[in-house]
Amino acid sequence: MARQGELEESQDQHSREHEGEEDTQVQLVQRRLPKAGRRPPRLRSKMDKLQILQLELSFVNARASRACARLKRKVEMRCKSHLDRRRAIIQRIPGFWAKVMMYHPQVSVILSWADKDLLSYLRNLEAWQVEELRYPKSLYRIKFSFQENPYFQNEVVMKEYQLNITGYEASCSSVLQWLVDGEALVHSPLQDSSRLTFFSWLSGHKCADSNRIAEVIIEDLWVNPLDYYQEEDSTRAEDAGLARNLGLLHDQTQSPCLGTCQQGP
Repeated sequence: MARQGELEESQDQHSREHEGEEDTQVQLVQRRLPKAGRRPPRLRSKMDKLQILQLELSFVNARASRACARLKRKVEMRCKSHLDRRRAIIQRIPGFWAKVMMYHPQVSVILSWADKDLLSYLRNLEAWQVEELRYPKSLYRIKFSFQENPYFQNEVVMKEYQLNITGYEASCSSVLQWLVDGEALVHSPLQDSSRLTFFSWLSGHKCADSNRIAEVIIEDLWVNPLDYYQEEDSTRAEDAGLARNLGLLHDQTQSPCLGTCQQGP
């Protein structure tokens, strides 16, 4: 309970700081608008009218952004308990994330035989928004947890991406500590930057379309893993697909204002 209280206090502080920045933005726009109850100066041209109208639009957008940010933080707090429960259940299903990735249409096409073998050692996958940077940038993180494997020593591999108006851009990633026949190496024969594979994506950002893989994992695979989990009894997957077609899940996960449940650990 103490830990939860500290977390909520930290999040409240972050919210107050974020709202303070937004209030400053609103105040700057307000100061540039004509004072209430005072007639604006004589307009010299149509450009003057256009400038005032644009300032008014900036004021409305600043207000809307603040309201949207508040609502988004509330939804993230509500989603956190559900994501924690989902994580606990998934960890008791052997090979869950490996199977999800192997059946995802955009991820499966880049998987080599070595990639599929590596995925058999994948214990957990998480993706979340770390923080909102200066508009319009946000920072996202993808975390892979591995069992002991013959490819590298890392138990955890992290990759960070910035999201801006042009899409996802790689920020940084963990340096893989490669193993070959039990011996540590600086490089691995599996590091092939000439074509996009899961190994090349995990170990760097130089391959074409590597940012697209991050987008797929963050916005689709992590959010809706059951859509791609294949099992002998596919009733659960069919139910999830039916619910999506009826729009029951759409309003909860795809709202342009609220985004999706991507609360980090």
